[in-house]
Amino acid sequence: MNKWMISGRVTKDIETTPSETGNSRTVVNVAVTRSYKNKETGASESDFFQCVAFGKAANYINDFVNKGDLIELVVVPRNSNYEKDGQKIYTQSNNIESINKLLNAPKKDMF
Repeated sequence: MNKWMISGRVTKDIETTPSETGNSRTVVNVAVTRSYKNKETGASESDFFQCVAFGKAANYINDFVNKGDLIELVVVPRNSNYEKDGQKIYTQSNNIESINKLLNAPKKDMF
């Protein structure tokens, strides 16, 4: 099984929708700053990840996580596919296995 660790800041308000089974589905968008800067502009670059939580992780996120918070996630990538109009569509989701809210360090370069 593959697992990824993502550390970054929450970029949007938390989105929660109830599921048919009674569990909440919570979406967290996280920006991860790269460890290097753009050579031409000197600016930091970031990668953006959309991650999904269910159950206890979703409840924790709803209660304690806000836009701008620094968090650390362990996610399990899930690939799936379906057919639409005769074409096969491939998707990937990042399912949150665990989450830690980190101390909010100042929003400046750490290197």
